Order: sequence, then C-alpha cells, then structure tokens
Amino acid sequence: MKVEIIELLKLPARICGAIVCSCLFLLFFPAICLPFPIDDFRTQYGIWIFLVFCASFALYFSYIMVWIKKQITDSISSMKRNSSLKILTKNEKMFLRKYISNSEQTVYAYKGSVGYDAYKTMLLLVDKKIVKIVDDDGDNKIGIIHEQVFKKLLTNPNLLNVEDAPNEQ
Repeated sequence: MKVEIIELLKLPARICGAIVCSCLFLLFFPAICLPFPIDDFRTQYGIWIFLVFCASFALYFSYIMVWIKKQITDSISSMKRNSSLKILTKNEKMFLRKYISNSEQTVYAYKGSVGYDAYKTMLLLVDKKIVKIVDDDGDNKIGIIHEQVFKKLLTNPNLLNVEDAPNEQ
C-alpha cells in the first residue's frame, strides 16, 4: 500500500479534528474505564499514534490560524466599508441609490459619452471597497455591491441622503 503524503495534507479541518480527538482518546484515556484491553495496543502502536496525532494537530492548528486570519481581515474590511459609507460624495450616493431603490445588487458602468460619470463613480466605489468588479471588459464594467454594504443600505436608506453628502472632490 502506497501512502501519498500530498493526499494526507488535503484532509478537511473536521477530519483532522476527529483524528486529533481519537488519537488523544487512544493515548490518554484510562484503561480501567474501557471495556476492552488497550494496554498492549498502546505499547505496540503508541509511537505511531503519537506521530499521527502530531501531524493531524499541526494541520488542524493551521486550519484554525487561517480561519482566525480570515475573521480578522473580514472584520477590518467591514470597518473600512462602514467608514467609507459615511464619506460618500453626492454622485456616489446617487449612483448607489439607483440600485438600492430597486433592490439590485449588480451594478453596471459603461465608459462613453453618456455614462462616463457613472463609470468614474463606480471606479471610486471600487477603490472604497464598496463595489467589487466581477467582469471587466475594458470599457464596460459589471460589479456587485458587497453583501454587507447592500444589507446595511437596505436597512438604513438614510445613509444615501444627498443633503448630507460632501461636495465633489
């Protein structure tokens, strides 16, 4: 039987966690409480169980660290988006209001004589992390309003009041 290490590294986090728990159980659970003899098994395979435990724990720990990093970056991005919503210009608010009033999350901008202001406004919203570009065809851009921003604007439409907006820059 050939064991491929690359395939073992692709184990999902839940399976790694289950392997860690089962290795801990096999190594450290008191033999008196078990209905079967485990002492011989521990002495014969204890080192291998420990090695599997170490490898699974390292993988599981890395999954946890990636999850923590993702949570932190999502939180920081959310704070930046929320602060960006407070300093939207009049054009940006009018651009967003057109889509929010129709409950549309997909935004379109075409570069040309008619829609150039919308195109420029959409690029500014991308820079502020409010809109994410999903299709870029040079002159035509299709974007999606971030889910958190979309929900916040639907529940708080007063954030798009044009009277509160600063002048264009």
